[in-house]
Amino acid sequence: MFAGEDDPSQARSGVLRRSGVSVADVPAYRGSDRQWQQFTTCVENHFRAFDVTIVDERPAGSNYVSVMVGGDPKMLGLAETVGGVAPYTGKVLPSSVVFVFQTPHSNTRSLCDTTAHEIGHTMGLDHSRQCNDVMSYEACGSKAFRDEAARCGEWGDRPCADGHGSQNTWGTLAALVGTRQAPRSVQPHRSTLVRRPTQSRPPTPSLSVKVGPATANSSYTVKVDARDPDGIKKVELIWYDRRARKLTCGEKNPARPFTCVRRGSEYIFSIPVRTGSYKFVARTIDGTGAMKRTVAYEAIFR
Repeated sequence: MFAGEDDPSQARSGVLRRSGVSVADVPAYRGSDRQWQQFTTCVENHFRAFDVTIVDERPAGSNYVSVMVGGDPKMLGLAETVGGVAPYTGKVLPSSVVFVFQTPHSNTRSLCDTTAHEIGHTMGLDHSRQCNDVMSYEACGSKAFRDEAARCGEWGDRPCADGHGSQNTWGTLAALVGTRQAPRSVQPHRSTLVRRPTQSRPPTPSLSVKVGPATANSSYTVKVDARDPDGIKKVELIWYDRRARKLTCGEKNPARPFTCVRRGSEYIFSIPVRTGSYKFVARTIDGTGAMKRTVAYEAIFR
């Protein structure tokens, strides 16, 4: 894939150009044929109600979205926490290239949800604060395009890119690309999932968080209870102040001092704080390398 104006038929990507990367060789998808079929079926289910066709073979012409599935965000100079990246203008981009990264912590469902999320951007959808919406960074259950208004934003509310105070992802998507119940005369919008054919089964961990009082100029306590039949390899907080910092229990981060001790299934983080607003996400990595994460928490210290 080469940097340039988006044209999937010519293997040119605007994302690469904006990232300052001239060429990206996306590695092969790591998984079996059965896992790939489960993945593509999952993506199809996300778009089943809409006038969108999901295929895993390259269509004729250039009027389609090409999703490159595989590789690592570092190949585009992105942080390891980035699951995918897509062009976004608030309108349907009929010819565009999307990257969905298959990190060691990916599983079939997370890869599917990330793919639907990034395709959603090419169809004009902004980020949603509703944690069970496909377009949300946060997570609180099974995701779908939700037919209800929600604020836009990543880890905090902000105005939507179209100037509105909220976004209904189902309604917006239906208005932009149409629904199968009311087919339009134009050719259905198509997205292609590009496979380069090993991946573990989805984990079923238990993950919960308890926090201490939000007192300024003190140590803030975050207790993460993590249980998993495949074992717990790592427990981490992704802590947001001026930038995102990874706090791994049992390791040090010179840029963000903290302590962490383990008591049974509970991992107790203690983070020195002053005043202001902080956000964090707790996540675990199990013995198979699969990741589980919580919704974003916010604490205000005065």
